[in-house]
Amino acid sequence: MYLKHLYIFIIISTLSIKAFGQRALDTIYANDNKNVALFFPNPVRKAITGHQNFVFTYDRDNEAHYGLLQATPGQESNLLVITSDGSVYSYNLIYSEDISRYTHFIRTDDRIGYAHPMYEAKNQSYQERDSLTQERESYQRISEMLMTQKPGRLAVRRKNGMLFRLEQMVYQGKQVYFVFQISNRSGIDFEVGALELNIILGSHKKRTAYQETPLGISYVYKRPQIVKKGKIKRFVYVVPKFVLADKERLQVSLYELNGSRLLSLQRP
Repeated sequence: MYLKHLYIFIIISTLSIKAFGQRALDTIYANDNKNVALFFPNPVRKAITGHQNFVFTYDRDNEAHYGLLQATPGQESNLLVITSDGSVYSYNLIYSEDISRYTHFIRTDDRIGYAHPMYEAKNQSYQERDSLTQERESYQRISEMLMTQKPGRLAVRRKNGMLFRLEQMVYQGKQVYFVFQISNRSGIDFEVGALELNIILGSHKKRTAYQETPLGISYVYKRPQIVKKGKIKRFVYVVPKFVLADKERLQVSLYELNGSRLLSLQRP
């Protein structure tokens, strides 16, 4: 969070403002049930929110003209956006359960200033060094958002008093977010060991046609070390984007650490 605030401060303090004058910032309302879309005159180059309660998602690779805003209950914040032509836009953000406007078409006249090209050159090395930190912060914000949503039920495995559930599988940019739940009603604490995500083709019964491809892990959020008896734990795994081909299945295997219990589930 400190790096985020420092990043905002550097942007604001190095802007070349072109006599736009002082004016009150517009306010945008958002919640966790609907996407609020913001369309800009030029592609979004950089965007950041001041607090993790708000998530602004945009295409970082192809520079699309729009972004999607969601929020969870909490304190007010702000959104700072720089488009490809150097225009700077800033808005107040407020969480509200009732929203009357889901689409905002931003005009060039709405910008508060202009980022001088020299700023981009001076800060390119800083941005490259900090790109990993920004990615991790993005993974964390989205994971936190997903954890506040109502649990789903995409696949379930019950075994000897243990319940292992895949609640959500969300495609976001170049990543896929898996929300899992472990419920322990076995009467024995469950130490969480390895969790493997594999793409399966074929069957063990026909080993000549059987293929198993592991998925890489980009980020893990709130993975528990132990699920005590009578307790429930939820957590998130983030993996690079993938698409299942015909006859392929997703298999998730959760192993017990220092034990023999195995919880495995599949999703077509």
